[in-house]
This record gives sequence, structure tokens and C-alpha cells, in this order.
Amino acid sequence: MDVDLSKEFTSKLGVMLETSLINYKYYKLWCEELIERLDNPPFWIVELSSVKLQSEASKIVYKYTNSEPLKDFSFLKLNDFYIACMYIKYRFKHISWATFLLNSGEYSDSANSCMDCDDFYFMYNQFEDNEYSYKIETEQSGEINTIFSKHIKEADTYYKFFLVYMKKYVNSVK
Repeated sequence: MDVDLSKEFTSKLGVMLETSLINYKYYKLWCEELIERLDNPPFWIVELSSVKLQSEASKIVYKYTNSEPLKDFSFLKLNDFYIACMYIKYRFKHISWATFLLNSGEYSDSANSCMDCDDFYFMYNQFEDNEYSYKIETEQSGEINTIFSKHIKEADTYYKFFLVYMKKYVNSVK
């Protein structure tokens, strides 16, 4: 998969950084590869390649995303993409189901999403009231997977793309 460097892609990259789905281990070698491959790499790629701190990486990416010329795409889709990134973190065991529900509820409280924050909190209460039942977790995660399927597939594709670079990075520092 070869990603384009469109504002839409970089916005999603920003969300992946904001949710901590990826960090410098995932993007450093990708940036370096682009710098080597492109005659005139974008400045934000050069900047990003030298930054490890998550908050700084997000700032660099969002600064580019919000720079002129602004592109017309639905920023509302990013709200669902954010939740999809959180779901990928859950699926790869980076966070628990309870953490996913609470974080998604908190995020969707101030964002326009496919699901209202109350729905996430209701699911959390149901999960908690049933003593964190695996059966309830499976049912709820299946429901979330259905509702956000398009965004989860996209987030999963990007995650797996960057995962290749993370594995290369880890192997290079051993």
C-alpha cells in the first residue's frame, strides 16, 4: 500500500497519533523512506521524522493539515475514525474493553459521531453490571464493529501499513 500525502490522509494520521494508535516507532522509518525517495519531500515529513514526542508529532501533522490550501472533505468522518482507532487499540489488546467504552464515550460527548456518548456509557454500565463478562464484551464489540465497520477497516489498513515500519524500527535497534 502506498499512501498519498493528501490532507485527508494526514488528518487521519493525526488522529492515529492523537489516539496513540501509532507512535514514532511506526512513522520514523516511513518518513525517512519518503525523504530518500522524494526529490522534494514535504517539510512536515522532515519535521516529523525527527520527533518522538507524541504531542509534538500531532502538532506537526495537524499544522500541515490545517495549512493553506484547505481541502474540502468531511472532518466529521474523523470523529468516527477516532473511535475506529480506539477500537483497533482494543482489538490488538493495547487497551481493555472497559477503557475503549469509557474513552469513546468521553470523546463522543463533544464530537459528532455515529454513536452518542450515552450509548457508550450505557454499554460500559451494562459491562460493569455484568462483572466484565466476556459474553457481554463479545456482544458489544460485535455491535461496535458493525456500526463503525467502514472506519474500522480503514483504520486497520493504515495501522497494518505502519506496523510494518514499526517492526523494521524495532529490529533495527536490537
